[in-house]
Amino acid sequence: YYTQDYYNDVIYELERYLVTYPNHKDKVYAHFLLGMSFYEQIIDEKKDIKPILNSKQQFEIIIKEYPTTEFAKDVKFKIDLIS
Repeated sequence: YYTQDYYNDVIYELERYLVTYPNHKDKVYAHFLLGMSFYEQIIDEKKDIKPILNSKQQFEIIIKEYPTTEFAKDVKFKIDLIS
């Protein structure tokens, strides 16, 4: 879904995945894709801040729980862009 820009489908499936498999080894990647799906929906921060807040929330989970991953470096940069 993500590669086809079906972000709402990605969000639904990844939220379900995280509930179904809370301890899966690829959980960090699921959070990353979830955050990126919200991030890709940012159009105008003055009209709708929900995608900004949702992506920032997912990115902060990665920074807090997986600070040494390559995903953490990438999301720190993205947080700077949206803050």
